[in-house]
Amino acid sequence: MEDAKRVRRSENLANLAWSLPSDLQRLVTDLENLTHGLKEMKYPDGTHIPSTAYTRDQANRAMELTNKVIDKVDEYLR
Repeated sequence: MEDAKRVRRSENLANLAWSLPSDLQRLVTDLENLTHGLKEMKYPDGTHIPSTAYTRDQANRAMELTNKVIDKVDEYLR
């Protein structure tokens, strides 16, 4: 239970990754830079609609980075 109290709570990947190894921080930063952060993805407005704001290549790159982040987190949890 004490470990759960020490977990940083945030929706911002960069904030969550600040204390993690640099390779994971780099992946998270690349993903944040590509997607322009969570706010625009979660709360699209009239000028930023995710389905039209990104090219297929950008979407594929975001998926690639996301899978790498998940793989790295799995590595660190083992």
